[in-house]
Amino acid sequence: LRNGAGRCLTHLDLDGNYLGELGGAYLGIALRRNGCPRLETLRLGGCALGDGGVSRIAAAFAMRERQARRLRCLNLANNGMTADGFGCLADRVG
Repeated sequence: LRNGAGRCLTHLDLDGNYLGELGGAYLGIALRRNGCPRLETLRLGGCALGDGGVSRIAAAFAMRERQARRLRCLNLANNGMTADGFGCLADRVG
């Protein structure tokens, strides 16, 4: 996502990669700073993001509403999210 590489990215599949909450936070920062205006699919299943990582990713999409509207598929299955994480996601992404 560095140096504008995310501009052409339409699908990002990181399913099964252990990112953890810290990795989710870094991904959220990258999405917020560099953006991926054409991103339609983001697969993050089984990445152990937890509530903290998911909230940082959701915050990035909240700051880039245009990007969030284009997103058609968001997989966050098996990330250890609680009701707090789901609530944060719903509040920020809609």
